[in-house]
Amino acid sequence: MAEVRTSSVDKHTRDGELSVQLCNYTDVYRNDKVRPSPDLMRATATSDEIDRFRLQIGDSVLTKDSEDPNDIGISAHVADTASDFVCGYHLAIARPSPGTHPRYLTWALRSRPVLDHFSNHASGISRYGLTTAGLRAAPVPWHDELEQRRIADFLDDRVARIDQIITARRAQIWSLDDAARATLAERMLLGEEQVPLRHLILDERLGLWGSEVGEDDVDVYVARVADFERAEFRLGDVPTVRSAAAAQIATRALRHGDVLLERSGGTNINPVGCPAFVEDPAPNTVSSNFVSRLRPVADADGRYLSLLLGALYATGQQRPHANQTTGIQNLDTTSYLHVRIPIRCPAEQVSLAQKVDNALSGIRGQQRHLRESAALLEEYKHSLITAAVTGEIDVTTAGSGIPG
Repeated sequence: MAEVRTSSVDKHTRDGELSVQLCNYTDVYRNDKVRPSPDLMRATATSDEIDRFRLQIGDSVLTKDSEDPNDIGISAHVADTASDFVCGYHLAIARPSPGTHPRYLTWALRSRPVLDHFSNHASGISRYGLTTAGLRAAPVPWHDELEQRRIADFLDDRVARIDQIITARRAQIWSLDDAARATLAERMLLGEEQVPLRHLILDERLGLWGSEVGEDDVDVYVARVADFERAEFRLGDVPTVRSAAAAQIATRALRHGDVLLERSGGTNINPVGCPAFVEDPAPNTVSSNFVSRLRPVADADGRYLSLLLGALYATGQQRPHANQTTGIQNLDTTSYLHVRIPIRCPAEQVSLAQKVDNALSGIRGQQRHLRESAALLEEYKHSLITAAVTGEIDVTTAGSGIPG
């Protein structure tokens, strides 16, 4: 159904090579379609690389490497092109063969049989990847070209409708974010006598690096940047499982009352500085290498520290301490932890944290409902794609069935 090739074009700029617009991993991961844009990263490639990896209209681009095997095989459709629009490293190109409808190919790559194949065939320990052979062996449902076109037209229409509703739900969540941020800033940052933030922190520990995996490894839960929920400033419910050397767990294991701080991440997701309060973590839970674990001093309340960091994050006070390289932000925690904050005794910390938590509870409840609604729509969308591609439904007679 398609010719498959994996790209070797990295993000570096080298003398003697040609300037290109680079389609990166995050461009594919976050978008249904990709196209040339002034916002794309600039890099360089050889003329041979440009000939081999230039993206053409109708191509599908897939993620082939990730920290999470479930993030492998995410695809985007190439909607437009340019002479210097090139596929970047960690991605693969699926170029439809004669008789394969381009949009059908993209939808088919998002169906459950194909995604399950990608997840099952991804190999690795701290980072997972698909071989070219694994990509080519994906079981793509086959239909004649006319039926492929019908399925693609059906999904183009129905998925666009579903995405409009999901976008509206997320806009509501972001609006409530603003209310949460205002509440945090108003309640947490007032006070005349101030000390450096570091006075509340006993220990800062970086998260687990993939290179630290050893032969005496055991399973651990890993709290990643992707697990942070922006408004609630706490971890999601399903951490990633990895293997790590037992010696590393002793110094990095999380415990109740710790606070996690996002110190490295993409600029279009959560800006660095987003905190998360650790509440009753499972045994052998650690943070990823993009997250710092902050352990409060004996007379500092962890929930208060988390809310205080949330207030600083809400008012952008982490920004002067962040730097950016190749699309990634990094927080200089040594500098950031010298930001000055109000002095409060332990009893005041606990009391204020409880009051702010109560003030935020209504906002969190509304956001939880909206997230559940968006998740239901996402689940329905993926089920619809699979049903249409595999022939479980007749796309010429299917109704909308979009859940509210």
